[in-house]
Amino acid sequence: MQQIQLETRLINPATAPYSNKNALNTMPTTTARLEARIRTELHNQLKHAPEIQGRSMTDFVISATQEAGIVNLSISDQERFAQALLSPPKPTQALKRTFARRQKLLSGSCVKSTCIYQF
Repeated sequence: MQQIQLETRLINPATAPYSNKNALNTMPTTTARLEARIRTELHNQLKHAPEIQGRSMTDFVISATQEAGIVNLSISDQERFAQALLSPPKPTQALKRTFARRQKLLSGSCVKSTCIYQF
């Protein structure tokens, strides 16, 4: 298995081994390294995937992470979401029937013909 570790290190621009001083202005002040224990086959796939797209591994991982569906809500959306969790709507009749069928199924007192597909 391959190993992935996470480490954070600080880069000191004064002592960084770069000859182009303008490049230092665009570099982050901290970086992190990502490593993981994975099967060799998966490691080969991970190496090959960014090559297909003509990207670096770093760019590929960052892009995949961003595309994974991380949601950033505005303050008003966060408040509406919290309010929906704190004060959910009352269950409808259909939801009540669904939970009753589920309870029968889980309790074992349900015969297939009497519990499933009855609406």
